[in-house]
Amino acid sequence: MQNKYTAFTLLEMLLVMGIMMILMGMTFTSFSGLQDTIKMNEYILNMEQDIGAVQRASMLLERNTEENWLYGLGIDFSQLSQDGKYTTFKWCTPYLDYGDETTRSKVPGYKTGDLTLDGAKLPVGNIESGLCTQTDDTLKTLLGYTTELTIPKSTVKFNSRARYVVFESVTGRAFFYDFEGNLLNYSIIDGQVVIEDDPSQLEELNFTITSLGSAAPRTVRVHHLSGRIDTIVGSRVQEAELVPIDEEIVLPPGGVIDPVLPPTE
Repeated sequence: MQNKYTAFTLLEMLLVMGIMMILMGMTFTSFSGLQDTIKMNEYILNMEQDIGAVQRASMLLERNTEENWLYGLGIDFSQLSQDGKYTTFKWCTPYLDYGDETTRSKVPGYKTGDLTLDGAKLPVGNIESGLCTQTDDTLKTLLGYTTELTIPKSTVKFNSRARYVVFESVTGRAFFYDFEGNLLNYSIIDGQVVIEDDPSQLEELNFTITSLGSAAPRTVRVHHLSGRIDTIVGSRVQEAELVPIDEEIVLPPGGVIDPVLPPTE
């Protein structure tokens, strides 16, 4: 009696292998996209936390007892489009303590009577390490906040001229400066510092990170004065923690101030 054997034909085996390869490719693509999204979320979340932490530190005035008074604490985003890195810094004054009119003016560094805002210009350039003990305005590295995370493969586009943000000491108000350190959103009119009266014309820190992978683009915006952070994922806005800031309050170290910090979940 002749035995009969059943088996798949070569065509059937090739068909099954082709289907398996297609399914494996789809799975790998989905996993790669998920990785891109996770890395982007981690990077943006860390950045939001750093911005909020620097603002709170400025309100609590973190400085060494040997240091001069600080105009404020800030973050340098000027290199963000090159390597995804940002640097935190202290803006040092030449004064031992609060009291000079440049520390009490409407904007950091401005002296009453000046016809330009050159005196309120941020001394951008090389941010040095060390304490604020010099006799002139300078920037010093603020340790403990700069992220060590690397940005996912992306392109960064700035949507305004702002490259630096400074949070004023004690009040925590957010001011913005361009690549050369010029103060944005203010001008001198009749000897007075005047803020831009059209809210739509305010220049705030605003940039878009577009992943080269499959993660949705993120647009990060830091608001003028309040320092509120908005993150737009695609077309959806996520508001980060809010630190209320009063535009007109400028108090000396001995004054009464009770910063309202956002609740922790």
